[in-house]
Amino acid sequence: MQKLLIFSMLFFGILLSSCSDTITDDNNVNENKLNLTADETELVKSSQTFGIKLFQEIDRTDERENIFISPLSVSMAFGMLLNGADNATYDSIRNVLGFENLTNEEINKAYKHLIGLLESIDEQVLFEIANSIWYHNSFSVETTFLNTNIEYFNAEISALNFSDPASLDIINGWVSEKTHEKIKTIIDEISSDEIMYLINAIYFKGTWKYEFDKDNTRDDSFFFPNGGNGFYKMMTMQARLNYYEDDDLQIVELPYGNEHYSMLVFLPSKVDGLDDFIQSLDENQWQSYINQLEPDSVVVELPKFKVEYKLQMNDVLINMGMHNAFLPGLADFSRINPTAELAISRVIHKTFVQVDEEGTEAAAVTAIGIYTTSIGSDENNVRYFYANHPFLYVIREKDSGTILFMGRMDRPNWTE
Repeated sequence: MQKLLIFSMLFFGILLSSCSDTITDDNNVNENKLNLTADETELVKSSQTFGIKLFQEIDRTDERENIFISPLSVSMAFGMLLNGADNATYDSIRNVLGFENLTNEEINKAYKHLIGLLESIDEQVLFEIANSIWYHNSFSVETTFLNTNIEYFNAEISALNFSDPASLDIINGWVSEKTHEKIKTIIDEISSDEIMYLINAIYFKGTWKYEFDKDNTRDDSFFFPNGGNGFYKMMTMQARLNYYEDDDLQIVELPYGNEHYSMLVFLPSKVDGLDDFIQSLDENQWQSYINQLEPDSVVVELPKFKVEYKLQMNDVLINMGMHNAFLPGLADFSRINPTAELAISRVIHKTFVQVDEEGTEAAAVTAIGIYTTSIGSDENNVRYFYANHPFLYVIREKDSGTILFMGRMDRPNWTE
């Protein structure tokens, strides 16, 4: 049975009024509310469309269980590459990202401001973004391309001898450091014709505002869509949380830290209902669900799980309309080097997530390889949210609506 995984109706929301009613705290949790410019709002809104289309394509092509990706990481890596693209290649990358209404400068400025906001919005959540560009030291790179990515993406720039095996260790070492060793490698080898890598790394560590008590974690059943069940570590807690339910679906929002970041969990009422739920979602339905979330006393049962995931995204992005960026002769990356025939060799995406009683730790890395063909509550009315069958989960920054990670959980894996 095809595993339709993750879907991302992301980046909506901004339920600040609802959130302020949900939980009261002496720390004035929303005093640092994000203020986005028109361009930043447009960038986040456009990223919704990109995220949805990206997951739809993965949904059609990847049958693995427990897929977990970061649309923000993919988008940001291509945001850097956009500064080296031109003409039809520039248009195809920009259009796939959903940025048709923004100029190159507006895109860069919006990313720069968004990076700063996401990293500083909640002092109780550790969220880090790192960008880098690595190129063969025998290859000439346009200074404007490098400086632009330094200015707007805070990119670290390194020229290495790609023929030296140590270069692979240096690049992977940077990835390991920036993800706090949750993702230790992104590239297995450097091909002889590859001359550049653009890499984004994201690290997230959030403690639940309302932690699950470890003493309450027990082995319990998790049911599978094709029948049968397994016993997994199920966490339990009760708190006043944003909640919604109807005959077909339950939704609960689990806040981190000062509530700027949260995890939304979508649980269809039917054990085999996640595929249909994902397929039927659209932006209007998503917004309707978000708008109907209201604070309630909820008992939550959620499995502990750990997921590691890797995908080469070439075919996914080609099918989405970015085909000419991968084809020598059609690809135009003349703003990287005006004379070399360059194209994308591969797009590698790798993620990690661990959800336990204390909170969530997650990381993502996106590496774009460039190659050349020639070198030149009311207790009497308690809600129950038992996530004991497949569910969708989304980690987001609520003020901006930015989605950091999303996943589909079909079979909870946990190792101490």
